[in-house]
Amino acid sequence: MYDPDYKNLNLKVHEYFVYKCIDLLVDKGVLLLIVPTSLLNNEVILNKITNECSFKRIINLHNETFKNTDICTSIICMQKTNNLDALELNTRQKSTKGYIYKLRYRNNKKRQIR
Repeated sequence: MYDPDYKNLNLKVHEYFVYKCIDLLVDKGVLLLIVPTSLLNNEVILNKITNECSFKRIINLHNETFKNTDICTSIICMQKTNNLDALELNTRQKSTKGYIYKLRYRNNKKRQIR
């Protein structure tokens, strides 16, 4: 994989995919991705998302959602935003219904997503 726009970032394939998807979005464009849940723990990806997008919804799927796999999967919905309300902080807590992501916007509004 070679992309001159990203050659200095030294991205792994899945990181490159997320970067490219976000960069192709227009402002206020919406992106839905089905990704391994572990991708949400990747600091490189979280930084890209939180600097340029806001999460709209994160849906954690069962680890047997896709046949013959044993990997937890999530559907993430985000909207590109180039304003000051972008996310600043992400924390994750385990609950009986999966993980709850607590998000804080730069203007101090708080939002919780399941």
